Amino acid sequence: MNIIEASGLGKRYGSTWALRECTLAIPAGHVAALVGPNGAGKTTLLNLAVGLADPSTGGIAVLGGLPAGSPAALDGIAFVAQGTPLYESLSAADMLHLTSNLNRRFDRHYAETRLGELGIPLGRRAGKLSGGQQAQLALTLALARRPRLLVLDEPVAMLDPIARHDFMATVLTAMAEEGVSVVLSSHVPGRAGAGGRLPHPAVAGPGAGGRRGRRPARQPPHADRPHDRGRQVRRAAGGARPARRGADPPAGPGRRGRPGPAGLGGAPGRPGGTRDGLPARARRRGAARPIPRPGRSALGGDAMTTMTMPARPEHGAGLRPVPWRRMTWVTWRQHRIALGGVAVFLGALAVWLWLAGLQLRHAYAAAIACHPAGPAACQNLIAAFQSTNVLLKGGFVLQPVPALIGAFAGPLVLACEFETGTFRYAWTQGFGRGRWTLAKLVLLGAAVAAIAGAFSVLVSWYYQPYLAPGRLYSPTSPLLHWLFDLRGVAFAAWTLAAFTMGALAGVLIRRVVPAIAATLAGYAGLAVLAGAVLRANYQPASHFWPVQGIEGGGLLALSLLLIAATVWLVRRRAA
Repeated sequence: MNIIEASGLGKRYGSTWALRECTLAIPAGHVAALVGPNGAGKTTLLNLAVGLADPSTGGIAVLGGLPAGSPAALDGIAFVAQGTPLYESLSAADMLHLTSNLNRRFDRHYAETRLGELGIPLGRRAGKLSGGQQAQLALTLALARRPRLLVLDEPVAMLDPIARHDFMATVLTAMAEEGVSVVLSSHVPGRAGAGGRLPHPAVAGPGAGGRRGRRPARQPPHADRPHDRGRQVRRAAGGARPARRGADPPAGPGRRGRPGPAGLGGAPGRPGGTRDGLPARARRRGAARPIPRPGRSALGGDAMTTMTMPARPEHGAGLRPVPWRRMTWVTWRQHRIALGGVAVFLGALAVWLWLAGLQLRHAYAAAIACHPAGPAACQNLIAAFQSTNVLLKGGFVLQPVPALIGAFAGPLVLACEFETGTFRYAWTQGFGRGRWTLAKLVLLGAAVAAIAGAFSVLVSWYYQPYLAPGRLYSPTSPLLHWLFDLRGVAFAAWTLAAFTMGALAGVLIRRVVPAIAATLAGYAGLAVLAGAVLRANYQPASHFWPVQGIEGGGLLALSLLLIAATVWLVRRRAA
């Protein structure tokens, strides 16, 4: 079975090819390394394999024929992206719980034990950890999922030699003990592995269908012959030390002590014994070691290639579905600050409105009780009522509230993920990025609409004296657009519409501040259209609740359409 198999694979961004005509087959139970300069197409290939991008041409399958990015594929693949993106505001314990909620399988005991051995405090925020600790945390989260395939994109680029050694020792230990297949990339030949070297590095030139659109190297001639498999990929300068004597029997065909490599489109090597080659730290833990082989130094080739070495076969595991309810904790933990900010903002307005409302009602009661209305004393009471809380009169100061809530809560759902790169973590979990997006938008949208609905009850209470029989304020029609959308279901519907506009702007623009500006502009245009055009001829005033239902239903339908568009873009648009 091939753990990754691609045929004629290509990815184009606009008119630029990031990867073109890539054909490869990596057998299960191997460690494959992609080595080459920046722009060689390594990250693009890995993003296609884990489902973060869709191919422009050709196709790619994983785990024995599963479509890349499918739920079954995501369940068996763990991805550590370049830069190890983590939610910096969450603690290490929160990251464990978050990953557990997003996957069918998660070994919490293993993860906590390993972090304890590494000296990483569970209560410390990820953003406060060192670069090496963040890399180890990301790797622990990936391995605790018990994946069949571990994909690492430039995993040690930012680490010092000691941290790099420890990181790769853990990877190779998992390969040897758990039978995990590993695919990793590096732009520095001979420095992706433990102790600063790849056990069997592969060399990639500036091609590989890179940014200049060169094609990847084709299978070397006679690569299917057993005695030539070891020559498919040349070693980089400064190769690994020769295998020590007394090692286990040869691991593959060809020369003694070599695992069989598999290049792009090349034949897979044969698995075999692995004892010598892992760092001493991993060997002390009882892990098997791949046998390094000597090799001649060579300059980079003309394309990206791969080299594999054997690991133990995969083992099956029972699966259980990931319930939707798990996203409740995930959403709350990630967005509790935003939701708390909305609640505090509306709570402060509510307190102000309540105090002002008490004063307004006292003035209204005094004016309405004065009889007859003609005497100067009664006129003074009426004037006092009409001059009470001038700032709130007409509702103009409250008109921007739905827009502000939506503009500052909506874009944070997705634009922040793109800015920080954490979407590479969240969207490669077993829950799936489409379900992840839908669950978050529904839960957050419902919470925002509920908070806004509760606030609108207080707004209706405040403006009731202006609209009551025997009213003393003019104009007083309940259909006036500067009061209409602050009362009833309209306020919550407008707030929900603004929130979904912000979410859509976030996935389109992928930057928080520009997405906020776009949300405010879009909301203003829609409000002007609804207030000055659609609602201008609503008559008579007795149609208030039917019109509320029509407008609220229309805004709800628009919000659902925006949510559907956002989910579709997240699922279809290349990362």
